Amino acid sequence: VGWDAISTGYKESHERNPNPIIIKNQFTNYKIKIYVESAWAVFDQIQHNSQDEISGKYIRAAFLEKVDGEWKIAFLSHVMTSSYDEKVEEEESETED
Repeated sequence: VGWDAISTGYKESHERNPNPIIIKNQFTNYKIKIYVESAWAVFDQIQHNSQDEISGKYIRAAFLEKVDGEWKIAFLSHVMTSSYDEKVEEEESETED
């Protein structure tokens, strides 16, 4: 894809939605492993909206590589775990009826 395509997408999104959304992130439960030329980290993220309500829960992963002596992000990923919470709540309410 490349940065040019990614930055164009961000720019278009910001032009369509010029008012910033305030999000506070909380990061916990870090698992980190560092090697000579690579590293990885897995951690939990909880997002809070401007009313301080939880707006999303994630498990995130990052892989880094050392290039010319500097750390570079090689891969980022996340799984939204709060969507599973909603599904469980729906299933529980269906069995109670």
